[in-house]
Amino acid sequence: MSFVVIGRRVAAICLLPMSLAAPTELHGQRMPTVESSDSDAIPFTLPTSEGFSSTTIGGERAALFLIRPRIEMQSLEDNAIAMRLRLGLQFSFRFDGLSKSTPSSLRVVSVLPGIEAIIPVGSHSLLRPYMDLGVGKVTEDRTAALFGTGLTGEFVFPWDRLELGLEPGFEYRRGLTGLDIDETGVSDVFLYGDARYPLGFDVGGSQPDVGVYLRQTFLLRTLELASTSGDPFPVREFSEVGVILGFRRRPKVWFFRLPTLGIGYRFGDLNGLTFRIGGDRLVRLADPPLRPADRQ
Repeated sequence: MSFVVIGRRVAAICLLPMSLAAPTELHGQRMPTVESSDSDAIPFTLPTSEGFSSTTIGGERAALFLIRPRIEMQSLEDNAIAMRLRLGLQFSFRFDGLSKSTPSSLRVVSVLPGIEAIIPVGSHSLLRPYMDLGVGKVTEDRTAALFGTGLTGEFVFPWDRLELGLEPGFEYRRGLTGLDIDETGVSDVFLYGDARYPLGFDVGGSQPDVGVYLRQTFLLRTLELASTSGDPFPVREFSEVGVILGFRRRPKVWFFRLPTLGIGYRFGDLNGLTFRIGGDRLVRLADPPLRPADRQ
């Protein structure tokens, strides 16, 4: 497949959600917003990577921990469309002030089971549309029904011993009941890219690799959150940069494959550290041959 064809598909994925969304700015008018006067809605509305993330919001800190195990329903071979189950478990911590090291509250935020389709579109590219539906525990006496859907593309390019990855995507989240959030929900587009280099040795038949990544997230409508102080806190876009460590062919320990690990920093309208656990793409290149010097 030529780079021109791949580029057209990447552009189409990035532009499709923008074309479906309401215009964000027209003839100098103010950008539309999605408002939430409910500070407990923060964990449900913000885009969250798998793992741990700490975010500063209006003079206070919120920390989220998300794990999302996936179960393959059929083999991912022969370039056929496959399905897999998703189960998102999210925990929320809240700190009353920026200098606090002990959280003032801890609760299970949401349980979001879902289903994901895996659609190959080339030898090193695929599309992953998904849909989630679940519940979230907001406070002791409040439970919310939650819905989420989205689309992620995976495009991988070899360059000498490097593996270059590009993942554009679109996400949409809303509370069906139990949350004070604008009924339009929250949607964003993102673009993730990384470069990974094999470390030159073998672990259980697989070569580990290390890399750097950058993710840019842009909300289609400004999200105006309310902190516990009641002051509005607008969120429109933010970036994340970091390093990752993983395997092109993840070795299995008992029933589990070793997850990809990463550490990064988020900046822009949201600031804070992130620790990635899992969430790696499905498209990976084959391990490169070990060089003679690596075998010694």
